[in-house]
Amino acid sequence: MNRPALSAIALTAAAGAVHAGTAANVNTSDQPLEYVSLDRELDALAGTLSAQDAGGVKVNAWIKTNIIQQDATGGGADTLGTQLNGVRLTFSADVTKDMKLKVSVDAAKGTAELKDGFGYVKLCEWVNLTFGQYRVPILQSSSAADELLAFFVRSAQGNVWKDREPGVMFDGKVEQFRWYVSAQNGGDGIADEQLLAGHVAYDVMGPGIVKQEAGFGPDAETAVTVGATYLDEGTLSDGTVMAFEALAVTGPLFLQGEIVDYDEGFTAGAVPTGAAKAASGLADTTPWDLTATYALNANWEAAVRYEDADDTDDTSTIGLGVNYYINGHKAKWQLNFFSTSSDNTALDTDKILLGLVLAV
Repeated sequence: MNRPALSAIALTAAAGAVHAGTAANVNTSDQPLEYVSLDRELDALAGTLSAQDAGGVKVNAWIKTNIIQQDATGGGADTLGTQLNGVRLTFSADVTKDMKLKVSVDAAKGTAELKDGFGYVKLCEWVNLTFGQYRVPILQSSSAADELLAFFVRSAQGNVWKDREPGVMFDGKVEQFRWYVSAQNGGDGIADEQLLAGHVAYDVMGPGIVKQEAGFGPDAETAVTVGATYLDEGTLSDGTVMAFEALAVTGPLFLQGEIVDYDEGFTAGAVPTGAAKAASGLADTTPWDLTATYALNANWEAAVRYEDADDTDDTSTIGLGVNYYINGHKAKWQLNFFSTSSDNTALDTDKILLGLVLAV
């Protein structure tokens, strides 16, 4: 190569280097150099997170907290204070096209507690496998996401069955019909008895209602879902449960009703551990409840709930609520009032709570 050509190449490279140095290192804005560098680092981090969100681990979080005031109308001490109900982090990822994982932890009690922890495998077009720790498939009110509830708290029966348990579950969907078959550890842990559940749901109209209560807005598409569950807690000689539910949303109105029938084995302390532990003490009862909400507009929603415990004390609860949606279920205030009446004066209470839910 001749000398003039080499000189031209050298000049071109030098000009390129000078240009690159100016673009990368020289501050041409009015900001101090360290701020410009920080902006570039933040931009690079945002790009990295966007790439992860598109194809890697997805992270979701929510926090629920409330101020509660309770009058023990039947005697005992009144209460007034703030509660931290949940601080949840959920990690999920597509491992392959047909395999996913989900892990969620809660730190509201000061230490991390595992909630969900399972793998999900699509076996074929009609059958899926869930393997790990998950909720019992029994009621929508128990499986609904904590940040998607009509009231700040679940219904009494939803609260009974909200906990998780290790096990194996198969599920599938054929047109409007959904089914779930589950075997979990049960009240004796990893011993030989199992908590068995079979749940079926039929979407009578619309796309179906899954894991959400209320908050559909004033112009929601009509949807109706009915479901039934048969459950057997193997550690009890009479440990069967039958549950039935119906949910509907049309325009501004949301309705939910459920009834659960407990066998005679669910006496106090009958289930020592596991997801059915909270059902101890409900032997030979058939509690039921009704919930209704009405969206006044895109931001304001009114709610009412009636619960009958069907116990020997004739216990029932009336709930009234107002929801203010700032950004749907991702940012909302919930004002609730609950009044419980019972022949057992220790259960007579009136309480009011103001709750805040934030989710990302």
